[in-house]
Amino acid sequence: MEKTPNGSHQGKADDAVSLTDQEIQIIRMICEEKTTEEIAKSLNISPRSTSRYREKLLIKTGSRSAIGILKFAVKHKIYHLSRDNSHFM
Repeated sequence: MEKTPNGSHQGKADDAVSLTDQEIQIIRMICEEKTTEEIAKSLNISPRSTSRYREKLLIKTGSRSAIGILKFAVKHKIYHLSRDNSHFM
């Protein structure tokens, strides 16, 4: 994803999703299986704000669950699966 002048990240033309730095951080934490409370504490925001971010990210990424966000993150090179961070290998 490329960074735009306003500080958000723009993916390739075919996905047309613009993400802020904070949204990217939250996506990465979701991919690392962090809970809403853990994300909130890490970013010094309220759990309710974190829940709102999750809801917005589901819409922005066209996902129905955290798995969909993970798939989006891997596809768009926001998050990389490796042997160290995968429980399935």
